[in-house]
This record gives sequence, structure tokens and C-alpha cells, in this order.
Amino acid sequence: MMATSGNRPVATIKFFKPSNGESDSEDSDEDYSNNQRSESDSLKTNPFDDSILPEREGESSIYDSQLIKDLDIPTSTKQRSDSESNYFEVESVPEEPLSLNMREDYFGLPEDLSRLKDIEQEIQKIKDLIYRTPDENTAKRQLIQKLVGLRLRKSELEGEQGNSVDSQAKCVYGHEFHLKESTTDTGRHCEVCCAVVWGVIGTWYTCTSCHICCHDRCLNSLKRMCASKKLTEPLSYVMSICRDRGLASQNYKCFECQCGISYKLGAVEPRQCDYTGSYYCPSCHWNDEMIIPARVVHNWDFVPRKVCRASKQYLNLMYRKPALRMETINKHLLNFVEELSEVKKLRQEILLMKTYFLSCQAAMQSKLLLLLKERQHFVENSEFYTMHDLDELVNERLLPVIINIHASFACHIKVDCATCRGKGYFCEICRKSEIIFPFDNVCVLCKECSNVFHKYCFAKVHQNCPRCERKKKRLQENERKAQILRQIEEANSS
Repeated sequence: MMATSGNRPVATIKFFKPSNGESDSEDSDEDYSNNQRSESDSLKTNPFDDSILPEREGESSIYDSQLIKDLDIPTSTKQRSDSESNYFEVESVPEEPLSLNMREDYFGLPEDLSRLKDIEQEIQKIKDLIYRTPDENTAKRQLIQKLVGLRLRKSELEGEQGNSVDSQAKCVYGHEFHLKESTTDTGRHCEVCCAVVWGVIGTWYTCTSCHICCHDRCLNSLKRMCASKKLTEPLSYVMSICRDRGLASQNYKCFECQCGISYKLGAVEPRQCDYTGSYYCPSCHWNDEMIIPARVVHNWDFVPRKVCRASKQYLNLMYRKPALRMETINKHLLNFVEELSEVKKLRQEILLMKTYFLSCQAAMQSKLLLLLKERQHFVENSEFYTMHDLDELVNERLLPVIINIHASFACHIKVDCATCRGKGYFCEICRKSEIIFPFDNVCVLCKECSNVFHKYCFAKVHQNCPRCERKKKRLQENERKAQILRQIEEANSS
């Protein structure tokens, strides 16, 4: 109950002492004082208890119980009847009537607080209640203990989220499978049983590395190593074109699952993988078609051919990996494919432009090199290619992109940026005032000293660099002077 005294709220607490019908206020005050003195000794708080009242060795304090009742805090302790009580007034601190309106137990951890977000919301609620509760109120001490418990639980959940591995993740043959659920049909097939993965009626797993799918019941039957585990440095492909070597070389067994295969009627049909050349059963070879790197490099052949599941997964992961060094594998291909030769020339010039950008603050701020972020290897070397590069080149999509990027880089160096333009060269042979750059089509770069000349000027002097000639003359002069000094010293010593 609440009583008001002027503008300040006053809590009226019912307090009673059994008697034979007579009111004995002195005995009541004495009992209340004894309860207050023994409260600190008998109190045993339990922040995770379902009861809103503290546990006491003896009978619970009638003052605390009635105060919590007046504050509208639910309690599991049996309340005494209002008909057998006296009244005791306690003045409260808040300027407005205090009503916590607590409809659930805030002193025990709710079972549904499994998520970190829910616990954070509950912590905020408890903090608001603490600010509204008077300092002398026993409920405030209980709220603080509850807050400590919630914060401990929050710390545990944060540690579990930061350090623990997903409990639903499973590792099989290098695969890192994670549980997936879908409300629609996935359109995928299990790698083991080849059946459709129905996402609506069941759960399934997918590998985070090679992205294969598998039923939960089929995980233990998987025998294929994850294709990502084969991506070891240096990256490489099988560079030999597939040849028919016969089933006898595999003892008439599938290369992957070792089940029997044969061309006999009624036997399991063998299927050859055009990438590895081995034979597989229909469960391991789904007649997927992929471009074969060996046929591209040696024959410039981009016709897709049938491969097994393991080869397809490996080729997909390697599709954007710079693993093809064309000059080493087939140096004659550059002369045969003009587009490839043009791309190589543009890449070499881009590497020359890169030296200007690394020392130009404007280029670094504008991040010009990010134009090649999808082909990072283009700004690292001019030799390695990916299957994606070659596929784009044969479909006439790569060369226009590289030409536009090359033009953007050249425009910055020769027109937009005064700093880069000031690092140009003058031809020492013709002595013209024209500024030239090593990546210009009409210019050539000396291999010894990296000086730049016009192509026709350099051809006139039979590719003899004037700077290199001066260096040679200085070296010869220094050697001649050193020889004269040695002769003089020998003459003086004799």
C-alpha cells in the first residue's frame, strides 16, 4: 500500500504481531528492531534463485516482504493476511510513486536468455530498475546481484562466440561442412548418393571451401578429399593431354571409390575424366563439362570436355589462380595467338607505369592500381595467366578492358599529373624537346641502363646506347689511369 504525505509518497507497511485482541506497540517495535539487527547475519542471498526474496535462516522479514508487495514485485513467499496486521510507515526517496511493474523473476536467469542480444536488453532493464529503487530497499541489493549474474553470463557468451568453433560444423576428409537449412528447393544433389537435396523437408551440409553438398546421413560415406587441400604452392595443372590408357591400369575399379567398373552388359559404366585420364563410376563422374587447361595451352582448344566431380571442383577453385606460365609451357603460343602477344605487351607497359604510381602521391590517393583489382597478378608480373584470363581473351572480352586501363594509366602520367610528367625522358640521339616515356609505342628501353630513345633513332646507332658508351669509355679511362699509377709506383720502388 502507498500513502501520501503532502507531495512526497509514503509507503505504508503492514506489520502485525499475534495477540489476544490487544494492541501492543512496544512489543511490535522491539520485534522489528530485533529483525533489523539480525538481518545481516541471517541473510543468504542467492542471485540465481527463482525466489524474489532472500533466503533466511529463520522466518523471512515481514517488513521486507510487505515492502516488496507494496512495490508490486512478485514473490514466492507466502504473504500474511491484511486483516491481522498493524501499519508501519516508511518514507520513500523518489519524488514520484514507485512502481516497478515486474511481471517476471528478475533475480534468476531466465531460460530463454540464450542469445547475447536478449541478455543485453535484460541488463538494461535491470539498470533502469536499480536507478528507480531506493537505496535502503532490500530489492535494490537483489537487483544489483542479478545484474552481476547477467553480466557474467554475457561475458561467457561473448567468449563462446569469439573462441569456439561452430558446434554444427563437421570435418570429413578435409571438408569443412556447415549445416544449411532452406525454405525452398535447393536444386542441388548430394555428392554421395546423387539424390536431390530437398531443403524444405530436411537439413543438409555444404563445404565452405569446395562448396559441395551432402545429406547428413551421407557424410560418413564420403570418400573424396576436399579440392582446396590440393591447392598447394606452387599452383599447377596437369599439363598432359588425356590419353586412353585402358581399365586394366586401374584393375577395373573406379579411381575414387574403388567400386567395380566394366563395359560388360549390366556392369557399372566406366566414365573417363578428360583432365586426369582416369576412369570413374557414375557416382563419381556426373558428365560435367569443363575447359581443359592442357588443351588450351598446347592446342588453344577451349571446347569443354567431360570431367569427374573431383576434377571439376579442383578446376573451379583454380579458375582464377595465376598458375599458367605461357612462355615456359609453350613459348610458341605467343607467336601463334596475336591477341595473347598484345596482352603481354600491354602488361609489360603497365608494369613500367606502376613505378610512376608508386612514387606519385596523387596516384596513390586516387588508387589507380585498383582498376586491376580483379587481376592482381597483372601488376605483379607479365608472365602468369589464369584460365579466366584466357577464357576472356578468346571471347574477346579481356583485350578491350586492358586497353582501356592502359589508356587511363597513360593519361594520368602524360597529361593529368605534373609530377609523373616531370619524370619523362629526352631522346639523346635526336636531341628533340619532345618528352618520351618507356611505355610509348614509338619508344624503346635500353636493357642495360633503362634509358629511353625513339625506336628509329635507336636503330640508326645500331642499338648502341650513348649512355652505355659513355660508361664504357669512363671505365676504360679509369683503368688506363690506374695502370699508369701502378707503373709509376713500381718505378719509384725500384
